[in-house]
Amino acid sequence: EFPMKKIKIWKTDAHALLQSAIHVYSRRDPRQVTAVFETLVDDKHVRYLRACDEGYDVDLHGFTKQTAKFVLCYVIGMRLQELMKEKDTLCFIVGQGLHTYGATKKNGTMGAFVMEQLLKFEPPIECQLDEENKGRCVIHQSQLL
Repeated sequence: EFPMKKIKIWKTDAHALLQSAIHVYSRRDPRQVTAVFETLVDDKHVRYLRACDEGYDVDLHGFTKQTAKFVLCYVIGMRLQELMKEKDTLCFIVGQGLHTYGATKKNGTMGAFVMEQLLKFEPPIECQLDEENKGRCVIHQSQLL
């Protein structure tokens, strides 16, 4: 059991803790990464869901590409049915890259990264930038069947 309930965690440190868990456990015991993530979410240190009219969107603001990759796998592998209930699309809020600077900007936006990572799934999952809001990537239900 991960002893985080006994430790005071600042919100700014929560993402670093998740990134560390991914680095330490991803190859040895990926379930530990999931346990750390779910504890951080349950304790409201990390938020990845944003309420919308149809249910929830996945909000990747504040995530590094490494932690966003974990969230993509987590959502597709463990939360997909729940998030797609009565919806035709799954939306990832990725931002438009307006607040991205330096090396991060040079390496591309989170939206491009998300689209690239989803194509690596088996079978590949195609998504598009939302026509009305370029800060959102949308996956249509037909891609998830």
